Amino acid sequence: MWYGNLTPNLHPSVVSTVFGLLTGKMTRHRYLWSTLTLLCLQEIEAFLMCISRNQPGSAYIFPEPPNGYLRCELPTLSCHGPFYGFSILRNGCCPTIGKAGEFTPRQEMIQEKRRILSIDGGGIKGVIPAAFLTVVEETTGKRIVDHFDLIAGTSTGGIIAIGLGLGLSARQILDFYEQEGPRIFDQENIRDSSILSRLQRLRKNGLRRARHFLLSKYKPDALRAALESAYGDRLLGDSKTRLVIPAFDPRLGGVYVFKTSHHERFVIDWKHNAVDVALATAAAPTYFPSHKMDNGLSLLDGGIWANNPVGLAVVEALGILDWPRESLYVLSLGCSEEAFEIPENSGKTGLATKVADIFMRGQTRAAIGTAKILTKHSDKSRRLYRYNEIVPTGMYGLDSTEQIAALKGIGTNMARQALSDISSVFLDREREQFVACHGGMLLINKEKKSD
Repeated sequence: MWYGNLTPNLHPSVVSTVFGLLTGKMTRHRYLWSTLTLLCLQEIEAFLMCISRNQPGSAYIFPEPPNGYLRCELPTLSCHGPFYGFSILRNGCCPTIGKAGEFTPRQEMIQEKRRILSIDGGGIKGVIPAAFLTVVEETTGKRIVDHFDLIAGTSTGGIIAIGLGLGLSARQILDFYEQEGPRIFDQENIRDSSILSRLQRLRKNGLRRARHFLLSKYKPDALRAALESAYGDRLLGDSKTRLVIPAFDPRLGGVYVFKTSHHERFVIDWKHNAVDVALATAAAPTYFPSHKMDNGLSLLDGGIWANNPVGLAVVEALGILDWPRESLYVLSLGCSEEAFEIPENSGKTGLATKVADIFMRGQTRAAIGTAKILTKHSDKSRRLYRYNEIVPTGMYGLDSTEQIAALKGIGTNMARQALSDISSVFLDREREQFVACHGGMLLINKEKKSD
């Protein structure tokens, strides 16, 4: 018996094509969409085989903007691939789905878990999430990029997110921080305790503090060189999963979000060099100058408005990707938070050095609250898994490279405590293959797994 639902806005010729396939009157494996985009769907053979067999199993296609996914499940056959525009269901008595007619097409969509990773900004304190993810990968033997459908990262979190998307292991990213961090922040000789080195550091730090009053504290040259070494000449569009990377446009006073082409409207950002995207999201005011893109844009650190991008990531999942909220599970990693109280009646002297931290903390609370509400997180139905360490005031700065070892320890310990939840919720199975829409065309990202 047939159970099905066709999306109501399909062109009649498309509907007739579907029914032609279902009744065996049409065997072509190519379909002409109303936009005249020609799609070759080789997987339709498996779909038709599933339809024609009298055995338990299911064949269905569910919509996922900008395209759908065909998935066939049989005792002897399992395949999936891109499909455009339909929602059709035929089901026998597959034990993992249930009997036909017991659920709606929307319930069918919920069967696929959607996992989101969000990483905060925090300068050199990005060592914490990098160490956290290193422990997870090396303990479980599973790669982060293979298990998360969407990764969002701001500033240092953006550097990590892009690295993961491009296929770097968490260990490679952690090594990046440990080896390049001191050079990026011009402190490469910090372990040299000789008298001459100490005098040189004192002189350099004095000059840097003086420069910091009028100009950015650091030049971006070392950061660019380090990123070029890590990313090569790859593009944002080379990511193996969906990415959302916030930045800020100071000229227009508006937000700017880099995105992979995970929607048919996103036809520009994927062409950007990954190094440029990382330099833009990490251009923290007073620390680095704004980053000038090839297209003339001058961008600043996304931490100005989304240092914690978890709310942005969930909005992207619901508003752009149209994923059911019941399918969302979110892992949010912070770069530590200082323990301090805000006096009830303070002047400039008491809060001058803490204003930025106060705003960052407020933004983080708003982002977490937004994500919890949108995912319907509760104690009984946990959807958001947030890990962020509270640290003593003033101990870890955005450029305190002398604390890299301690930061690594914080991240390692956080992962040790969280590993059980992380493994069962986020690493239970690999995500579905990411299908990019470069320039409005469907392109399957060829994922090669490292040994």
